[in-house]
Amino acid sequence: MNTTEYSARELLEIRGSVYYTLISLAIGVISISFQLSAQVPLRNTIMTIALSMCIITMGLLIRRGLRKRTRVIHYKWIAATVSITGTMGTKFTYAQNMDWTFAAQSYHLVGITIALLILLQFLYDRNIYRVFSVAVFVSWIVFLLMASHNGVVFHPRVVGPDGGFLHTDMQLHREVYFFMMMLAVAFISYQNIPNLELMVRIRTAELQKARDMLWGEMQLAKKIQTTLLPERPELSGYEITAYMEPAAEVGGDYYDVISVGGNDWIVIGDVSGHGVPAGLIMMMVQTSIHVALDQNRDLDPSGLLTVINRTITENVRKLNDDKYMTITVLAAHKDGRFVFAGLHQDILVYRASSAAVEVIETDGVWIGLMEDISGMIGNNSFTLDSGDVLLVYTDGITEAWSRGSRPGTRTPERDMFGAHRLSETLAALGARPTEEIRDGILQSLRQFECMDDVTMVVIRRV
Repeated sequence: MNTTEYSARELLEIRGSVYYTLISLAIGVISISFQLSAQVPLRNTIMTIALSMCIITMGLLIRRGLRKRTRVIHYKWIAATVSITGTMGTKFTYAQNMDWTFAAQSYHLVGITIALLILLQFLYDRNIYRVFSVAVFVSWIVFLLMASHNGVVFHPRVVGPDGGFLHTDMQLHREVYFFMMMLAVAFISYQNIPNLELMVRIRTAELQKARDMLWGEMQLAKKIQTTLLPERPELSGYEITAYMEPAAEVGGDYYDVISVGGNDWIVIGDVSGHGVPAGLIMMMVQTSIHVALDQNRDLDPSGLLTVINRTITENVRKLNDDKYMTITVLAAHKDGRFVFAGLHQDILVYRASSAAVEVIETDGVWIGLMEDISGMIGNNSFTLDSGDVLLVYTDGITEAWSRGSRPGTRTPERDMFGAHRLSETLAALGARPTEEIRDGILQSLRQFECMDDVTMVVIRRV
């Protein structure tokens, strides 16, 4: 049995069904052996064999049902009923077929009854145990009363009237002792039955605690991530507004606006997937870019990506995770010229002179896949005139699905926000301030469900 397929509760019940079957087998063998040695009538022995086989069969059915995760409570009730009927019914059968004294003196049934009380706990059902343990004690008392009524004398003392030891198997103190012993066994067995509902509550509390701890760690990671992003990005000669909303508590999207050594840089990227691993790689990229630019301020965009790719590829390999990052780096110049490199989403430029949107394709290769990309990436450029607007973004916007659309029936052309809709939105809003452009895009997205991180940077040349 592959124990990883079952919960702790299921494993407990499966093992209990095995113990129940094995103990039932042992009780049956002992009872049959006694009856054969005591020369009990054959029909009684045959009945005991039949009852033992029935109980063992119920144990096997319970185990099979638990392994298949089917309902087995009816098997448990049948098993308990047959167990009680077989054990307690044997005493009354002895009394009817032989005599009440023989039945009362069959103390092997005391041991079997104690074993039965232990056996019932392995059904792991407190309701069943309560019902049938009470049935055992009631039937035991009823038998003693009926035995007394049918002429069996239970002597209340051990010492006779002449001061000598009273030789009799029917001593009242012995019956009381047996009764108290069975009561103690029943109480201990009942206490040993795991309260499965309590176990579920405890396990739920443990999971909630673990979730809260993980949630706290994720919140910390998110705080670190968002702290690394520019709070109020500024570019000399440009109006700029940025936005990022992770789909998970820690996102894989990354944007940055960097001013170092008199040079201005804009970075937009997206780590594959999202969550903690993607956020971790995003933070690695952010750190690598800042370190590279601090150490070599003469880097161009393609040179910057080539340098940081070596570090990121090595770290991704150490994480043993198939991650990569789409990224575009833009170097902004005071005269409105932008030099860029890296494969990411198309760059959208609103041209104020024509009120139209120009789509500029990015090219190159993703980072994190191979150590050396120096021959696979190059620099490109474009220019913003006064009033022109630059929009860079991640696919969390363009790949958002319309609300109410269903997987299997929806199509990208009809139900996805798409790059075309984003271009139309920018064309309609391009003459407005960058904050209003951002807000307008987010307003259009309200009719769509964003399954990934949403990031955009809007830049207007003043």
